Amino acid sequence: MVHFKSARLKKWLHRDGRSQNTAPPPHQADHCTNHSPASEYASAPCASECQSRPRNPPPSQDLWKSAFDLLSREEQNALQISLVPSSTTDALNDVIETTKEKYEIYQEKGGIRIRKSTGEEINIRKISKKIISATLSFQEVISAGVACDPTGHAASAWAIVSLGLTMAKNHSDRRDALFESSEYLAEALARCAYIEKKICHNRSDEDDVATQAMVTLYKTILQYAAKVMASHNMSTRGKLLDSVTATTVQHITELRCSIEKEEQKLFHFTQLQLLEAIEKITVSLQKQNEKATEEILTAIDDKLSKSLNALNLRFSLPIAENAFWNSYQHEDLCLEDTRVQTRSQITQWADSVESECIFWLNGGAGTGKSTIARTVAQSFETKGQLGASFFFKRGEPDRCNAKRLIPTITKELIKQNKDLASGVLKAIEQDPQIAAKDVTEQFNKLLLEPLKSVAMYQSRTLVIVIDALDECENDKEIEKILQFLPRVHQSSNMRLKIFLTSRPELPLRRFFEKEGSHRRLVLEKVAEEAIREDIVRFLEHRFTEIGAQANTGKDWPGNDVVEALATVCIPLFISAATICRFVEQPGDDPVERLADILNNQHRYVTRMDKTYGPILDRTLHERDKNDQEKQITRFKGIVGVIILLSAPLTISALSEFVGIGARSVEFHLDSFHSVLSIPDKKDHPVRILHLSFREYLLTTQSRFHVDAGMMHNDITLHCFRVMGKYLKRDICKLNSFSTRRADIRSETTKQYIPEELRYSCRYWMFHLTQSKPSIPDVEILSFLEKHFLHWLEVMSLMRVLSETLKMMVTLKESIQNNTNPGLSNFLSDAIQFIHRHAQITSVVPLQLYASCLVFTPTSSLVRRASENYHSPWIHALPQVEISWGANRQTLEGHSGWVSAVAFSPDGQTIASGSSDKTIKLWNAATGELQQTLEGHSGLVSAITFLPNNQTITSGSSDKTIKL
Repeated sequence: MVHFKSARLKKWLHRDGRSQNTAPPPHQADHCTNHSPASEYASAPCASECQSRPRNPPPSQDLWKSAFDLLSREEQNALQISLVPSSTTDALNDVIETTKEKYEIYQEKGGIRIRKSTGEEINIRKISKKIISATLSFQEVISAGVACDPTGHAASAWAIVSLGLTMAKNHSDRRDALFESSEYLAEALARCAYIEKKICHNRSDEDDVATQAMVTLYKTILQYAAKVMASHNMSTRGKLLDSVTATTVQHITELRCSIEKEEQKLFHFTQLQLLEAIEKITVSLQKQNEKATEEILTAIDDKLSKSLNALNLRFSLPIAENAFWNSYQHEDLCLEDTRVQTRSQITQWADSVESECIFWLNGGAGTGKSTIARTVAQSFETKGQLGASFFFKRGEPDRCNAKRLIPTITKELIKQNKDLASGVLKAIEQDPQIAAKDVTEQFNKLLLEPLKSVAMYQSRTLVIVIDALDECENDKEIEKILQFLPRVHQSSNMRLKIFLTSRPELPLRRFFEKEGSHRRLVLEKVAEEAIREDIVRFLEHRFTEIGAQANTGKDWPGNDVVEALATVCIPLFISAATICRFVEQPGDDPVERLADILNNQHRYVTRMDKTYGPILDRTLHERDKNDQEKQITRFKGIVGVIILLSAPLTISALSEFVGIGARSVEFHLDSFHSVLSIPDKKDHPVRILHLSFREYLLTTQSRFHVDAGMMHNDITLHCFRVMGKYLKRDICKLNSFSTRRADIRSETTKQYIPEELRYSCRYWMFHLTQSKPSIPDVEILSFLEKHFLHWLEVMSLMRVLSETLKMMVTLKESIQNNTNPGLSNFLSDAIQFIHRHAQITSVVPLQLYASCLVFTPTSSLVRRASENYHSPWIHALPQVEISWGANRQTLEGHSGWVSAVAFSPDGQTIASGSSDKTIKLWNAATGELQQTLEGHSGLVSAITFLPNNQTITSGSSDKTIKL
């Protein structure tokens, strides 16, 4: 049921005070039978026609009244309680204002695509423009036609146009029909008004037939309105409004047929002059008002654009730009006639109101999960059903963990519903560091609470697509994500579902075995014959493309070859895709390449061997033994590094990182386009196309096997070499020890901190702990003694200083069994140094060499190793303690004395209450202030964390307890 809140609509209510909600029914293509006007009037009219036409022509200005008098008692009663505008001017103005209002709403929702059942897209802007243009263009004519109507029924007909747009807001399944019916009715009423003025108000006796046709036409419109009102009145007594809307489909079809039939009669009896006149004035007035109409809609567009830009500026949420389903244009989608059954199941699940909240698509490596995910995401976006997407990717900083999952999803959902923005902004204002918090806390504050606060605006369901959850490298984060995802169903005002893909890893299997409210589809359990058919279609499609480029002939490679390859690939779509990329790779004849794969299948055992083995062996083709060894060594030194990097590097950065010339790196990688994504743009990184290639190299028994431990060892040494080359004091040439980090432009840090150095500083410790054999302690200690402060400076400039403490603690734990105490002692001292000085370093990085160093205890190993890096303008050093003592860190920020302190159960946050009436939250590792809570009017006397780490209770002298 529609509830009218607009003051403009309220004044239209009939004087009996009852509010009635009418809506035009959906617009459908009619299938009317055309009748010749001449034959219609030459033959004797049937009984019904005799009853429906007035026997004597009515006076010139009461056609609507005449039409009303011809209605049955029931129809008249239905119209008596309809919405009646107070004046024609109000009716016309409301059509324009309602159209503007609804257009703005749909633009605010992100320009939602609305489609017919046939799949054809409805252009809301075009429809809005036509309705406004019709109203503006014919305003004088319409006023003349309606103002003389004593019953006000013509104005009521115009009200139906507005109400149709209002109804469309709450009936997404019939939105296309409601919009189009409003458009059709507006144009029909405009034509009727012009015809009435042109013919009937200055009619002669010869025009009686035309007048009768006008009355019949008006009667048809009133009957249509009466039927809709009667159906609506029944709905208010307990019937479903959706059913009422469905039954009116027939009525709008009848209306269209009747209008067209009566217009044909009018045009026949007035010959062509009227038609030409109507056409002429229509074109003239539409052109005259086209500019005004365009200005109205453009003003709305500009307003929303500025609003959205301002909104984006207020957000400080870091998102994963590359995690969207369409971030990489080269990524494959399913062919139109493949995966039909699987995609159909997903579509039915998404469209069903009763279906489960989560759809889990799982399968092994290479079974096509991500391709299906991209395809359904595209389909959802086309239909206006895509809420957000996040595609995890192992080895990419923003996509291999959950740090930016919730911020990314939240920002995408705001595009669908701007009402979310206020709740999200409130969460950010209350906790500016929310994007750095635990993923569960992010979900609760950034997503769930704002979702609960949005007003109901849609009946459609939005789907959030999350791909490759198993590639999130933190198992605890995976478990947390699985725990909170079903809770999106708690938002009753914005219906959300989750489409999730992953391998069937243990944490996911355990969760879904317990979680009942989900739908599961295992790709390996899809009938093998269906998989074979899809792979055959894919191979045929790709080989047709390859053959056309290489002029191999239309019969190449033949059905037998395609079937043989399909047998090799089943059930791995990645195998088929990799083989095709290899065959089409430039430089060799594709016929020869394909023959190599087929002729050597007997040499390979596993399916991955049969896919990747021939590709790798091809790089050694026609080389002698020594040259083959060199090629394999170079392969491991470049590709072996690529597959184990924690974040992908560009070719230039990779070249500097591994110490091989960029030209040589490019030349070597040119043979691996079938397994690596090697971009044309120099600023784009090199990526592995599929995780299965990495796994193959790490597990294969062939000569291309990459030993993970040894390769991590090599990568660690690369990190040390790169850091040793670049690290120094004041690396960005700030020339001022008081420069705040917030004042340093990102362009400056990018200029002086190259990509390979950024990588080395962030990930050297990870590779070090994975190395086998381990790096000698003496090399680690030598690096730290020389560059520890330089490393902290760069980490602060990159805004990741908080990672340094965990890195030092992890490294210290990993060497506990070593016999060398020197490194262990230095790490203990380094941990103390970070505890004490992280707060100031995160704000003013170069204070590392000034206040941080001079206020460090004199016996500190870090201080002793860094004596040469003192700020040159400090001549007299202050007296400081000899050793660190028990005090690790001093947190400053309260303006009154501290009256209460509490640690969160996970040890990551400190809460402090003060006589200044505030509570401050601090990062326990770095001492950074995360949030200030205000609300008490007296001293905060007690603070306690709840076990969930997310809620604080506080007691105060103001006699209140706050959560």
